Amino acid sequence: MVKKADTTCEVRLTSTAISAGSTALTAYESGREGPAYNRACHTVMPAGIGLPKDTDAAAYEVQRQIYSQLGGKGRLAIAFRLTDSVRRFALAGIRQRHPDYTEALVQQAFARLRLGDDLVRAIWPDRELVDP
Repeated sequence: MVKKADTTCEVRLTSTAISAGSTALTAYESGREGPAYNRACHTVMPAGIGLPKDTDAAAYEVQRQIYSQLGGKGRLAIAFRLTDSVRRFALAGIRQRHPDYTEALVQQAFARLRLGDDLVRAIWPDRELVDP
């Protein structure tokens, strides 16, 4: 429990935060009925949650501060670059495992990794699934 002004807040991790891999917890008002109960009091970033095992806590805090100074636009740019890097690594892995694949087969194998068999079959119903 966290005390904020005259309100007692209960810290709980929401299922949305869990599925999104969030490291932030939200404190909610407790002891009330109805909509007021679900009103967020504030966000709490507990120390150590989400800390990579290979990163010192002090280094993690410096990185977190730098990310917060970047603002949303800067963090989004980093996320796009990381996503692009992961995509390129995945495509390179497919090409390395299957040097005989045409570029079309490489893209289909990548789509299978990203979208799953059902969606790939819906996109290319006349094609056999290829191994990624």
